[in-house]
Amino acid sequence: MARRIRGDRAFKRLLTKLPDAVREEIRATHMLVGAEQLAKGQSLVPVYAGKPRKGLVPGALKAGLSFKVTPAGLKLKFGLVGKPTNRKLYYGHIVEHGRKAGVVTVSRGSNGLKAALAAGGRTNNYKSIALRLNVKGTYQMRIGGMAPQRFVYTTPRDQLYAPYRAVWQRALAVAASGGTSDV
Repeated sequence: MARRIRGDRAFKRLLTKLPDAVREEIRATHMLVGAEQLAKGQSLVPVYAGKPRKGLVPGALKAGLSFKVTPAGLKLKFGLVGKPTNRKLYYGHIVEHGRKAGVVTVSRGSNGLKAALAAGGRTNNYKSIALRLNVKGTYQMRIGGMAPQRFVYTTPRDQLYAPYRAVWQRALAVAASGGTSDV
């Protein structure tokens, strides 16, 4: 669920040919924009106020927000960055984007998968097969809808890219003059 600022392949090739001064200035701009987005995201993220339960710890989403600037590709990633963080805070996507109300099939334990495979079913629909076979630990649960509470995707693109315009104007001016001096 990380928000990325990146380009296509031609843009990545261009980045590899940039002078070191321009690369460092882009990296510094990434750090500045990342810190701003992190502060904004942490101020907007809802804090779970209930009793601590498995996976729901007060302030966990706020603590899980981070940003990363990759040195080689000059990418900025912001949000719940990294697989371990995404696995632990999987519900961050639900909080960010919301969910529709509905009925879901729940299967506790591996009994549902075993029953589905024994009945000749596929593994991607084992819950419905286990429910149809009345397997112990399989039931339907009604979930309520939830409105999105944006905390990662809050800044419009034109505002997000505004700090980079000055960097690119200076870099293009140096390239157009034929000079390779520092920006």
